[in-house]
Amino acid sequence: MSEVFPGPITDLPEADIPLDGLKAYLSQAENHQILFMEFSEDIEVPEHSHESQWGIVLEGKVDLTIDGVERTYSKGDRVFIPKGAKHSAKIYAGYADISFFNQKDRYKTKYITQMTVSVDWILRRDYGVQVGEDERAGLGGSSIYLSRGYCHRQRNILHRSS
Repeated sequence: MSEVFPGPITDLPEADIPLDGLKAYLSQAENHQILFMEFSEDIEVPEHSHESQWGIVLEGKVDLTIDGVERTYSKGDRVFIPKGAKHSAKIYAGYADISFFNQKDRYKTKYITQMTVSVDWILRRDYGVQVGEDERAGLGGSSIYLSRGYCHRQRNILHRSS
């Protein structure tokens, strides 16, 4: 359980970010995302860019390089990364922040990723159906949906693989 964030934050969906030692909770809005992140291990984030990001450091420290300028941020510091700015980071164990991303689809939740894998696995195992990326995009609520943990399908929409 988080020592930094209270229950209403840790009850949010977890963001699917493949970094060891990161626990990130995602608050999704129509036009942006807010992440509540905490790190239990030191990690390095390679240089990248995206829409603008603003954050406040709650605990620990991070060495952040933004457009070639390196600076260390610690508890109470605010960070702004402009849209398109190339940046990288060395994040130290114990670091926690709240970050606003001016982008509605920067991250997905772990649940959605796990759900897609589970649906694919159930379709292959139970129905012999192979689902590719094109078919998965078209599945939506009309052909497959999850309800209280059960996978449902409509026989007239999905076809067995040959």
